Amino acid sequence: MNSSKTSEDRIKIYLSKLKKHKNKILSKKSIKNIIEVSDISDNDIENMGLHFRRSYARAKRFVDIGKIDIAFRELESIYFYSLHDKSMFSLFFFLFKEVADKVNTKESKKKMIHVTLQAKEFGIRDDLDLIDYYEFKKSKNRMLILTISSILIFCISLITYRSFQGFMSMNGNGAMALKEKFAPSFTSQGLPPITMATDLVVEAVNLISSPKDFYYIEIEDAKVLVFEDAHLYQLKAGVISTMHPVKKISYRVTVYDDLGKSVFNQIFSKESDFSAKWGKDVYIPIDVISSIPRAIDVNPKRIVLDIIDIDFFENVDDKIGVNLDSDSFILKFKYIGNYFQKSFGICKANTVIEVFNSSKDVVKNLEIEIGYIDKEGRIIRSLRRKLISSANSFLKSKSKQSFTISTIFPNEIYPTIEPSFS
Repeated sequence: MNSSKTSEDRIKIYLSKLKKHKNKILSKKSIKNIIEVSDISDNDIENMGLHFRRSYARAKRFVDIGKIDIAFRELESIYFYSLHDKSMFSLFFFLFKEVADKVNTKESKKKMIHVTLQAKEFGIRDDLDLIDYYEFKKSKNRMLILTISSILIFCISLITYRSFQGFMSMNGNGAMALKEKFAPSFTSQGLPPITMATDLVVEAVNLISSPKDFYYIEIEDAKVLVFEDAHLYQLKAGVISTMHPVKKISYRVTVYDDLGKSVFNQIFSKESDFSAKWGKDVYIPIDVISSIPRAIDVNPKRIVLDIIDIDFFENVDDKIGVNLDSDSFILKFKYIGNYFQKSFGICKANTVIEVFNSSKDVVKNLEIEIGYIDKEGRIIRSLRRKLISSANSFLKSKSKQSFTISTIFPNEIYPTIEPSFS
């Protein structure tokens, strides 16, 4: 088994292999072979089962309240999660049949035929009416022609996009410049190539009495990148409160050379934008990335992190929040709250969420999509946000961090946006 892949990675591989056969009726042996080549473990099977049961329960709730179209889409999303287990597929099959009959569209009938044939393969149902199926087979050639046309259009579009992207990479200064900004060579920042990269010895000093009663520090990494005319100091560390939500942190970072001389000294501060954001046990990054002009003969050796002051929110309930449904197997999301900022005819909506990494792996990349829904259940905006990227952040195993996601609503378009979310 490839230990470098997380459970979520392996499950994604397994699902992608299944989806390649989405128009076929799969035998038990075929599914077993796909499980083996995807390196699916017993723990992965359990994770798929948990995801299936959560989505299945949601679909049943939607059926109960009459939201049949939403229930249909919910069931569609977990079809492949049920194929490895006959009992799960049985649950899926009978609820899907009930929902598909109520939806009663050409598309739902077509999908019901496929699901019923798959059930027949598993020995779950033998009284299948194949009239619609054979009618569908008659139109297969016409559909095949349309599919091939769509593929050709897609290929032409892709080639055009690739050509345009290549042109932009040679002539543009926009998106490519942003991508290169965080490249290891730092060429887009106008700096010369790195001549040396050295790990620094890290010391953490608490200038507050009895700090263990309030918080503790976790040091992840510290290094210096030496250029011909500059040093870039990088420190990755975090503070974790053991009691109250953190309001503000002040800290000083000092770098010493091999002779004990201070070559860098600066005070930083970080302040919470929401009272319950940095609650108990939440990892608060206090990373430092700073460059200074420095002669090449200076030899940075040691970095000292001094916690100068920490302010806490008192009488704040940091156990508030609502668990959010997610397609992730290893990450748990919680909605902490929101707040609004109004100025110059716009309203800035800020949503605070907490993410917990339940796996044994470090998460170095996380992009989410969220939707803003009013009291009537209408989606008025959806957007993607990158919370974690390997270039400058991470989420450790068994740890949690909080993030603020912001978007702007013009008052003339959304005059009641704040009460709509309250």
